Amino acid sequence: WAKDYAVAVFGLKLKTDPSITSLVMCNRPLVDDNRSLLARIKVGAGRLYLCQMLLADNLRDEPAARLILAGLLSENVHEK
Repeated sequence: WAKDYAVAVFGLKLKTDPSITSLVMCNRPLVDDNRSLLARIKVGAGRLYLCQMLLADNLRDEPAARLILAGLLSENVHEK
């Protein structure tokens, strides 16, 4: 983030699976090891996104939050 806003409170501990891709990792002490803050899971022709980032909380004040959310939404619309 550009300002001193919290990026996340908790991270996701993901199992190793070829259908799961971690898109944003955090190695800060949210927990005692690396955790994913944003992950994509391929399910058939679709995708699920697991997001621990505080996007909604920071949409107004943080340009990066708006950019990440817009990117996630456009990826779902344009990807086949």
